[in-house]
Amino acid sequence: MIDLQDLRHLLVDEISKAETRVIQSVHLSLEGAKEDDITTLFVVEAERGLKEATDSGRVAAAVRSDLERGYRAHGYSPPRRLQHITDGLVARLRKQQPVEEERTGGDFGLLLIEPQFRVRWDAQLDLQRGGLKRGLLVQAKRRFRDGRWNQLTSTQERLLPGRMAYTALLRYEFLDPRRRKNLRSFDWHPLSGLAVSAVAQWLTSGDFPNVVTTSAIVEGLSYGEYGTDDQDIIERDICPDAGSYVVIEVDWKDSEDPEDLVVSINREVAEQAVRRKEKVQAKVRA
Repeated sequence: MIDLQDLRHLLVDEISKAETRVIQSVHLSLEGAKEDDITTLFVVEAERGLKEATDSGRVAAAVRSDLERGYRAHGYSPPRRLQHITDGLVARLRKQQPVEEERTGGDFGLLLIEPQFRVRWDAQLDLQRGGLKRGLLVQAKRRFRDGRWNQLTSTQERLLPGRMAYTALLRYEFLDPRRRKNLRSFDWHPLSGLAVSAVAQWLTSGDFPNVVTTSAIVEGLSYGEYGTDDQDIIERDICPDAGSYVVIEVDWKDSEDPEDLVVSINREVAEQAVRRKEKVQAKVRA
């Protein structure tokens, strides 16, 4: 598979900037914001950032750069028509808002969807639309004015033991607990390999292990480091029909089908190969 590293860096950058804008907005106008308020604002800001990145052509340019590098890594020149397949790409954020904690035991699901490309030995391009689908179940917790952390609910304690492998704790904390205007950067804790009792102890004591940044979470989803790609788990626990979830998706515009463009590019590559072969044969006969 071609490593879409420029696309990954773009997504990480936009999500990071969205977090910064949330912190600024809370300071200016959302004093004392609760978990749902912060999460909702984060979704809105991330959606705005991804739309701007799409409209400015930066999403298409990132994937085109990745594909060109992928061709060169295999010893091939990138096809001239490669831009045709990337120009229709969009990065969007879809959200479903209703919360059904009774079913999932989580605050919301996070799903990353990206296309996957592969250059075959004959320089033919394979495309799997939505080939990367990786999800994470997120438990968002906030620190109260008195210093205590919002604890796990009875539903979370009951359902989480079987879901820890693809769950992360997300902490919202204010640097000024009394006024609650200065929100610090988000702190994440992937919970794979841990027991629910350990998380409960963190929230009770206020002592947490090393944190992971929001950028690292998005990057880790793209790399396959965090979450799960099990589609049954994603549909049942992370993005259930009546649940609350956020989908970061890189795909083509709804009216566009990239398969025809892939066929066109592969035809161009095949024709170039025939012409090169004919030139070699002509030199041999001469």
